[in-house]
Amino acid sequence: MPSLPPPARRTSPTARSVIGLILLLLLILIGHSAWRVHGLKLDATTHAAFELQLLAIFVLVLLAAWLTEHWLLRDLRRITSDMERFDTSSGFSSTQTGDDAKPRHAPAEVQQIERALSQLQSQMAQQLQQDQARVNALESEVKRQAAALAASEQILEMQRGELARLSRHDKLTGLINRLEFDERMRREFKRCQRSRNDLALAVLDLDHMRGYNEAMGRDAGNALLRQFCELMEQHFKRDTDLLARLDDNAFAALLPSMDAALAQSRLDALREEWRDLQQPGGPDANPPVVTLSIGLAVMTPRDPYLGATALLQAAEEALYFAKHTGRDRLSRAPEARHQEGLTRGREPVLPTTAR
Repeated sequence: MPSLPPPARRTSPTARSVIGLILLLLLILIGHSAWRVHGLKLDATTHAAFELQLLAIFVLVLLAAWLTEHWLLRDLRRITSDMERFDTSSGFSSTQTGDDAKPRHAPAEVQQIERALSQLQSQMAQQLQQDQARVNALESEVKRQAAALAASEQILEMQRGELARLSRHDKLTGLINRLEFDERMRREFKRCQRSRNDLALAVLDLDHMRGYNEAMGRDAGNALLRQFCELMEQHFKRDTDLLARLDDNAFAALLPSMDAALAQSRLDALREEWRDLQQPGGPDANPPVVTLSIGLAVMTPRDPYLGATALLQAAEEALYFAKHTGRDRLSRAPEARHQEGLTRGREPVLPTTAR
């Protein structure tokens, strides 16, 4: 808060009132004396002497008024001016200049009042400085807390994003999980219904994983799962290809706009390369060789009442057939069956096997 400018020097209302009262009393006295002189009918010499006496009284009264204003009221005005110049933001009065800055020989009572006011100003200044220091400390604390809150909110938002990502992705392999896969498969199925494009779905399962984990341990089994996922990603690199982990050893590959022949070729290549990467042996070896069984279903969805679950069911049935006919093979479900739908009460037909 800026300090107030020094007030202009002027006669205070109290001084004006005192002087006006004295002048009024003087006029009343002069009028009364003139009335008495007129009634006495004095000679000219006596009348002139009386008028000189009245004039002397008038001068003395004016001198008393001036002395009162000079020695008492001006000191009071100076104290008032100092109080008006008191700066509430810093607790100090502005610098005095001119006649008001000169030391005065004021009455003892006035000096006592001035000392009391000066002490009050000093106490107020100290209190204001303490309050200002507390305000500054509070402002700094508020800024620090606001910065900490903003940083916490940023960290929380990052953690929320990470939690959302983890809730839809498999922690071990980094592939999307079953929940996310089902949602995306439904969207892709609806899109293929509108565009009348082929949609291929493969369900893949690693054979003999339980024996491998028992022989080599869980960590070695997890490493083998990660190796298989990396190989899948090398074979299916299109932006539209969708890979997911459905269960412990089961995976899925959704391949939009890919016909049956091309899908079977890509999946057979994946299966053969995976078999070549494993150590020679068989199911009875220690550890057993982990092979790959695949169930494939391809359809061009036309029936509006057909759902994505029909495609998934066909692929799982084809995988079941591959598992129970020797493993390490690809089994494909018949396409005609998927075109007409699985929800019309027809008996399931065993899919054909392709190696």
